Order: sequence, then C-alpha cells, then structure tokens
Amino acid sequence: MLETQQHSVFKKPFLYGFLVFLMVLLITQTITNQRFKLQKQTEQQGVNERALKLKEDL
Repeated sequence: MLETQQHSVFKKPFLYGFLVFLMVLLITQTITNQRFKLQKQTEQQGVNERALKLKEDL
C-alpha cells in the first residue's frame, strides 16, 4: 500500500526556520524603511519652513 507523506515542520526545521527568518527580516526592513522616509520627509518640511520664514524676514 502507498503511504501518504505528511509534511511536518519537524522533518525540515532548518528550511522552515530560514523561511521564518526571511519573513521577519522583510517585515522589519519594510517598517524601518517607512519610518526612515517619514522622518526624512518631516525634517525636509522643517527646513523648508525655516527657509521660507527667513525669506519673509528679509
């Protein structure tokens, strides 16, 4: 008789561990990149506001 093969996490722990690591790495890098872009945009807006204020004062 043919036995059905069951896929188990315990049969290939290194593969599944590596896949989970890649998923977590991708998620954290995406979040970090978004926060960096937001912070950079906020800084740029502050610089622009200061430049406009100085221009008006002149």
